[in-house]
Amino acid sequence: MRVKSLSQIGMTVGSLRASIDFYWGHFGIPVVEIMERPSGVIREVYGPKDPTVKMAILRCGWGSFIELFEFSPPGAGGEAGPRGHCL
Repeated sequence: MRVKSLSQIGMTVGSLRASIDFYWGHFGIPVVEIMERPSGVIREVYGPKDPTVKMAILRCGWGSFIELFEFSPPGAGGEAGPRGHCL
């Protein structure tokens, strides 16, 4: 199977601010939006531990986006943590 395009990538980061600075400073990728999602949305995906998450959407061009997630407390969202999931 060949991938023809990529719409979005979601990553969990330790520091939303540092990650935004990295993508802007090294690649010039602009931020489209920064938001704090209500815990209810996260609970549906990660279970009843009810973490809070900050999210940033960065535009990569040609309709592609990078979604950055910073969970509080760090590692919230289950035993294995929220890695590898996309909302």
